[in-house]
Amino acid sequence: TAMNAFLQEALGAADPWEKGSRNISLLDALRQAQGKAESSFQNQPLVRAAVLQTIGTTFANLAEFQEGEKALRTALVLRTAASGPRSAEVAESQEALSGLYGLWHRFEDAVKAGRESLEITRDLFGPKSLQTAAAMYSLGQVFQRKGDLQSLKPVADQTLAIVRHPAPALRNPLSR
Repeated sequence: TAMNAFLQEALGAADPWEKGSRNISLLDALRQAQGKAESSFQNQPLVRAAVLQTIGTTFANLAEFQEGEKALRTALVLRTAASGPRSAEVAESQEALSGLYGLWHRFEDAVKAGRESLEITRDLFGPKSLQTAAAMYSLGQVFQRKGDLQSLKPVADQTLAIVRHPAPALRNPLSR
């Protein structure tokens, strides 16, 4: 598939046997992959957004916050245009931005993006879905990182309540 070919080419950039250089860094490979994603998936906005989100999250985890934010914001714009502002893809992008901002200690932005992700997820999947619990957990991580235990407690309690008693449609029918 196009995605497999892209990944092989992008990851191959860091292969010293293939490219003949041992001096390429992970950051260099990510930057190259980001540029290739822009051109390789020009007519496939959701695929391009997924690749950019992965790259942006990796930049964030490497403390390259500005580059991560740029990739994640581009993914959000692409997903909003392709799927609409209240889609699961947009919720996923907002959650990724929340994580980046939390690592960057931009807690106001992290909470805002996390709440947006949770609101969309709750609207799409219901208040007692496991997807909602996962979005709550992510928001709770922001509160924990921020040291805001007062805000963390109700989110953690709601998350646990959902996980212990998920919506009936999501329960395993074999566990009855």
